[in-house]
Amino acid sequence: EPNWMMTSPISSTRPARLTRFLTWISTWAIKRSDSLRSARLRTSAKAELDHSALMMNAFPKAHRVRKRPEFLELQRHARLKVRSNSFLLLAEPGAGPSRLGIVASRRAGNSVERNRSKRLVRELFRLNPGLFPPSCDVLVIVNPTTATLSLGELRAELIACQPELVRRTRRLGRA
Repeated sequence: EPNWMMTSPISSTRPARLTRFLTWISTWAIKRSDSLRSARLRTSAKAELDHSALMMNAFPKAHRVRKRPEFLELQRHARLKVRSNSFLLLAEPGAGPSRLGIVASRRAGNSVERNRSKRLVRELFRLNPGLFPPSCDVLVIVNPTTATLSLGELRAELIACQPELVRRTRRLGRA
């Protein structure tokens, strides 16, 4: 018999207290595991909702230019070219959804500035698909000034380029 189970003349209630404690801890553990299980279920359901909401606002692979040969092809043979103060937009009509490719070389700044520029252009493309030609592969080459702009300023700059882009798209359609 273990030492702690032995009763002493001073404390003869030790085994009863231990039994009550063990009963209490086991019921607590069962309740906790039930609450954790339900919390896990709630969390997974919430994650599923968050994922579906995220996918509604996502930028899927079908809308991205992803392979190096596609980037090179766009850079060499793009038929639509529109220059702005903070970017160069190249586009080539194609079939399917409009796709976006972004080039941010080291001239565009350090990695923080390049990544911010790419995020801004991606967000602009995602939120404003009507500003870009339909069914075109679009390549945006960012400049160092792109990272300093806000999303609104970048959108305003693209809107300023819009008439030129529409004019060249129409001319390309007639040719």
